[in-house]
Amino acid sequence: MIEPYQAIGLVPTMRGIRHRYEIGVNIEHIRHLIKAASWLSSLDLPVRLIAIPEGALQGFNDEVLDLDHETFARECAIDVPGPRSSCGTTRWCRCCRSSTR
Repeated sequence: MIEPYQAIGLVPTMRGIRHRYEIGVNIEHIRHLIKAASWLSSLDLPVRLIAIPEGALQGFNDEVLDLDHETFARECAIDVPGPRSSCGTTRWCRCCRSSTR
């Protein structure tokens, strides 16, 4: 039997990006939200699933500013998992593990 756990969904403030390096601001914001939400939600059951919305990392600037989608994907989008997301994911996981103990 699967042990009961808590799932949480985040609604972060997203900052639209124009360059790949700007994603770090959104990743850091989400990391803080994960830490707070995990701490608050793990009182009865451990948090094992965290959902973030589409666009939370890079926003929708390609659509809002009517940018070329291929250029935006090549210059702004990141791979998940990948070098930028793996670093953030590792920090998120450590953050959650430490706040639920």
